[in-house]
Amino acid sequence: MSLIYLIGLTLLGLLLMLFLPQYIGIYLVLAVIFAFSILNARRTRELHAGMEEIRRHLGLMGKAEAENYDLEREIDGANRLGDEEREAIDRRTQAQLKRETDS
Repeated sequence: MSLIYLIGLTLLGLLLMLFLPQYIGIYLVLAVIFAFSILNARRTRELHAGMEEIRRHLGLMGKAEAENYDLEREIDGANRLGDEEREAIDRRTQAQLKRETDS
């Protein structure tokens, strides 16, 4: 289905290229192809992540692979945190370290 969209948008861009001055249509066609490629790569990455989650859930991963997958999920989760959430985690960690050093 997405291939049909790509072909249709490319044909539309080619038609615009014929009727618009100064090769604006070429830039439009290139922009459409670039955007479509980025969206397709993003979707493929999401599908791969979903398949990895299913493999993890079904226990089809080896122990080292599962640990690596869990570590990557934690890193991704940490990268998605906002500044306020990171500061709150830092405060809790510092308080916990202070309690451990005082004991």
